[in-house]
Amino acid sequence: LLVQSQKVVINQNAGSGEIYKESVGIFGIGKRQIVAIDIAFPVTHGSYGEDGSLQGLLETMNIPYVGCDVLASAVTMDKVTTKTILRNLGISVLDDCWFYAYEWIQAKDEVVSKIKDKVNYPMIVKPGNLGSSIGVTAVSNDMELEDAVDLAVSMSQRILVEPKISNLKEVNCSVLGDREEVEVSVCEE
Repeated sequence: LLVQSQKVVINQNAGSGEIYKESVGIFGIGKRQIVAIDIAFPVTHGSYGEDGSLQGLLETMNIPYVGCDVLASAVTMDKVTTKTILRNLGISVLDDCWFYAYEWIQAKDEVVSKIKDKVNYPMIVKPGNLGSSIGVTAVSNDMELEDAVDLAVSMSQRILVEPKISNLKEVNCSVLGDREEVEVSVCEE
């Protein structure tokens, strides 16, 4: 099945919320409005969508949207920041070691020592602020550790290393609402 799509652009004047077909020619000949946005559903995954960037763009354009706001999205996309906040709230999280990419580039041996002082093999190495599986590597020795950190450094400025948990259970709980009223689902495994 061949699907045809039309490239569109959003009028960036705050409050307009208008979407146009992509301009034709150097002076935008043929530009015409398709529709005005009443509300946006940012159903994206990963960088520039799940991290608050898209929500920030929508806010600057005064386009209402559903879901988390800029701060909640940015904080929860950044694993190091999320863990810091959770610890400060007294919520248990895995021990970890995090560091900046430049530290790895400048003093790899010191960073390896720092990691091994805080986390034992097997461990998980991940970029500090990407999606849940992008650049994530399980490692069980020094050689794998170096390769995994090199990969994570190529994707992020902060790297997070945690113990690998075997026989893991994932529990999900959905929350719907806003500052005034919230509904919470049952937890499911």
